[in-house]
Amino acid sequence: MRRPRGLRVRLTLALLATSLVTLAGSIATLVPPLDHRLERDRLNELRVLARTARFGIRELPSGVLRQGSPSVRSLVAGLQRRTGGRVELLAADGTPLADTDVDRDSAPAGGLQRIRDLRLARVNDVREGVVDGTAIVVTGVRRPDGDRLILVLRKPLNDTRAAVGAVRDAVPLALAVGGAVALLMALALSRGLLLQLGQLRDDARALGSDGLRHTIQVGRRDEVGEVASALETMRARLVGEEDARQAFVATASHELRTPLATLQATLELMQEDLRAPAGAPLDRPALEARAQAALLQTHRLTGLATDLLDLNRVDGEVPLGAEPIELFEAAAMLRREVSDRLAADGRALEVAGAAPRHALADPAAVLRILLVLLDNAYAYGAGTVRIDIRGDGARALVRVTDEGPGLSITDREHVFERFERGEAGRAHPGFGLGLAIARGLAERMGGSLHAPLVASGGCFELRLPAWHEPAGSVEDAS
Repeated sequence: MRRPRGLRVRLTLALLATSLVTLAGSIATLVPPLDHRLERDRLNELRVLARTARFGIRELPSGVLRQGSPSVRSLVAGLQRRTGGRVELLAADGTPLADTDVDRDSAPAGGLQRIRDLRLARVNDVREGVVDGTAIVVTGVRRPDGDRLILVLRKPLNDTRAAVGAVRDAVPLALAVGGAVALLMALALSRGLLLQLGQLRDDARALGSDGLRHTIQVGRRDEVGEVASALETMRARLVGEEDARQAFVATASHELRTPLATLQATLELMQEDLRAPAGAPLDRPALEARAQAALLQTHRLTGLATDLLDLNRVDGEVPLGAEPIELFEAAAMLRREVSDRLAADGRALEVAGAAPRHALADPAAVLRILLVLLDNAYAYGAGTVRIDIRGDGARALVRVTDEGPGLSITDREHVFERFERGEAGRAHPGFGLGLAIARGLAERMGGSLHAPLVASGGCFELRLPAWHEPAGSVEDAS
């Protein structure tokens, strides 16, 4: 049996409960104010009618103000038609002059006391209230001849109670409809969500069984899609790192095979020469050539080991120092090392700029970066190699240029990736680690390394945080 969909059940219950609570709360807060509002509206209606009726009562002749008078009955009947309720007109002593309730038209005096017993609230010039489901408004009428009459308007609240009752009766149906709609929405939403989560689960399982080459389907751009996108990005990065490792193994195997085989053959030949019988002449020039070849291959192996150590230094986040370094002195140190190699090919190295120029960086890391750039210019460039050192505000700028073919637009960032080389570098042996290491070291020191677009030749720019001598240091030293 399949296990129940816990997320679907929880989501359905949450939406259903939210809808029912919202409907119930809305009805609970709506019905009482509605009932009160309808009562107030009924009282306002009777109050306006009572104030209007006082003008007609004042205009009645004095001779018709008696019980059973047709004029009084006509006036009261008109008010009754307008109110739809009961209308009474009393004398000042409470004697009923007219009452639309026929059974009470001949009621004895004492009605005034009954009205007082209702304890109605006074609102300006009238008294009003709701008693036993009936809205009552009482107002006094002072006539020009000095007589005082009392007008009583009554209106049952049956119609308002019916409206409120209809609302209450609709509550179960509203709750049922709201619950059904919430249930359908929950099922629809949970279905789409569970489909996405199911796809994500299947992709995760496929990663475990099929490997990192299985692509994760991103789907819709919602929260689940963002999770899938993040996983796909991570998967692609892992695939890239795996490809880089495989490329490194393949490149290292290829690059190491040649120097190791050459070194082994050279040493074996040297060993055979040294095992020659005593007194046999030694071919010293041949031995020196073989020793030179062995030394050259050893340098290649040492360079690879150095690149791997520097790469580990970048990846391992080994702390780098931060101290003032004079860039012209650093360039001069490397100039002595690189100039001989360039001179052997008929090339030269020039250093230009306004000295001194200090940067706040790790001296060993700066020398390593400059050496990578100079080696790159020596191996892949042509003509004179030039180092320009200058200031750029809060940055110290070192630009290394040559007169070679330079980098194509596509190679300007490509060459800074690990185990990757530009078009000119593919014809030369190497691992493609130098520029990646150099950029990593520059960024670790708060700087940057990039290849700007120039008209001709190769060009790399190194930017490092500048260091300025504090003001007053000379006086303090003296």
